[in-house]
Amino acid sequence: MLYLCSHNVSEAKKAYEFVMGEDKPIVKTKDGVYIVYDNGDYATFDGTNPKDGIKSVGVVFQGHSFAISLTDLHEQCALVRDTDKCERESPLYKGEIDSIFDWDADAHTKHIVEAGTDIPLKDGEFIPTAAMLVAMYRLREDLNKALEYAGGEALKTDDYYWSSSEYSANYSWFLNFSNGYLYNGTKYYSFYVRPCTAFNL
Repeated sequence: MLYLCSHNVSEAKKAYEFVMGEDKPIVKTKDGVYIVYDNGDYATFDGTNPKDGIKSVGVVFQGHSFAISLTDLHEQCALVRDTDKCERESPLYKGEIDSIFDWDADAHTKHIVEAGTDIPLKDGEFIPTAAMLVAMYRLREDLNKALEYAGGEALKTDDYYWSSSEYSANYSWFLNFSNGYLYNGTKYYSFYVRPCTAFNL
């Protein structure tokens, strides 16, 4: 009979988590663009999906999923109204490479809201991270077709979108949708915001 002491179980759990990453489940659904309905159903976008009851357009990219609002906020917005209200140091401040692998939009959006923003988010909405904007850019052709098919508006392919990913107290990351370049700019610049929500598969 094999006996496992609690120390061995603890070490095994640490080893498993190190290899497998965070305990959040990785989405097994195929990468791509999805139509998301009010009742929670969803389907791969193919241009023949039913149009009644469409809530948003979903994205699955490299094991991550989120849903995109059908429209931009109506006006370009500053990310925060006063950078002096931002913490001087934070573990959420990251360089470009770390930012494009960080999907925690809830934490980043909460940090921006706490600093003071005029971006009018609804309950359950968040500002996409740099990682999410990169996914949106990579899928932009099908994503824009799906957004227009659903009665929404395509992402502007000649303009800039804020992410919730911050570089420092004064600067945050934004994506140029005309060329896919990620830049950091002063948080009081005004750019477009495309709110996102959870897409639970």
